[in-house]
Amino acid sequence: MQFSHARAGCRFFRGRRPRLSRALGALSFAGLWLFSLGGVSIPLIDRLESRDPALRLDAPGLALRADAIVVLGAGRSIAARDYNGRDVVSPAGFLRLRYAVDIQRRTQKPILTTGGAPDHPGPSEARLMADALWESFGTRARWMEERSDNTSEDARYSFQILAPGGIRKIFLVTHAAHMARARRAFENAGFEVVPAPMGYLSDRGNSGSILSWIPSAMGVEISSIYFHETIGALWYRLTGAY
Repeated sequence: MQFSHARAGCRFFRGRRPRLSRALGALSFAGLWLFSLGGVSIPLIDRLESRDPALRLDAPGLALRADAIVVLGAGRSIAARDYNGRDVVSPAGFLRLRYAVDIQRRTQKPILTTGGAPDHPGPSEARLMADALWESFGTRARWMEERSDNTSEDARYSFQILAPGGIRKIFLVTHAAHMARARRAFENAGFEVVPAPMGYLSDRGNSGSILSWIPSAMGVEISSIYFHETIGALWYRLTGAY
């Protein structure tokens, strides 16, 4: 029903404003083409990913910089067939866990996993991550924050768990493109954040090569993440999330 209404609206618009309709169609196509280019999308995402430097895992005194490791959830694979139909951590979430374990093994700091179950009934993302930590890395999460539906809530609820124990300095693990928004949310909640960005999308291609000027699905994906984070940061400012 909604699709038929949309089609009727498009026909009406084309009939009343044909030139404007064609112009908007051409503009939409041009935008899709432009943001499908690695030569455009990679420099855009690099602007986000460069706001916080990569953590030096071999830096002297790394363990002295924070008292806990907070790793943010990144969704789930629902009813994964390769895991007998049970929900498991998404591939992006698993990469975050791997990096958190690398930090934990160098610092011996405890890990907090975050994430509720906003879009799907069943175990929280935090619990799925804690299970994956133990099953895949032999590492236990000391805390699980299981109520949050978004990054701002991740920060507030994690603070409620850690602050009573005197923990305010944290290593924050998330994808590099998400780090700027996440860091501000956690700082606003009261934490002193040591950024631990990972999964750099700008490393996936050379924006100076000739291939970067050929439209690709990767370019569309990277551009969509850039706009998601940019719009998310704007929304947080408008709503006072930070």
